[in-house]
Amino acid sequence: MIRHSPIQGSPIQSTDRATFSAVSEESNTLSTLSTAPSYMNGCTLGDESEGFELVSALRGEIKNITGRTIKSLSGSFSFQPSAGIGAPSTVFIFSERSTDGIVWVPAVNSLRSIEIRNTTEQFMSVVSYGTNWLNNEIIRFRIFSTGAITLAPPTVSVLAGVTVTGPSMFWQLTEN
Repeated sequence: MIRHSPIQGSPIQSTDRATFSAVSEESNTLSTLSTAPSYMNGCTLGDESEGFELVSALRGEIKNITGRTIKSLSGSFSFQPSAGIGAPSTVFIFSERSTDGIVWVPAVNSLRSIEIRNTTEQFMSVVSYGTNWLNNEIIRFRIFSTGAITLAPPTVSVLAGVTVTGPSMFWQLTEN
């Protein structure tokens, strides 16, 4: 899925503020290996994500196709943990950058850690930001934990049997 400005094929102009959101409604059991972290699996881009392309839904890879370098973005990465039984675990979240989709480099100062208690089942958020996101550069999140953690979309039945759901992961950045 490629997003362009209203004039199909033209790059987003520098006066426009770039913004995107990516959401996953899939359950994702986090890896406990720092050398083989999990990804933001099953993500889709929100409609406001003009100038961005979803390269891989399985790995949550987002490509800047605005036609320019985005100097500074800020926002959040939110997720819905469902912890297992046992001691508290720490979830580590960081982003990686790539210009070719093959070689990935951890983004400077991107690591966030959050402790998840063994009974935690609430939506949590961490600050996310990026600088100097090059045109055609790809960014993705990698996640791992020190214990059994699943990121799962919440669901609840309300009046008249209607089911209300939420995402397992949500990532949003807006240009500053």
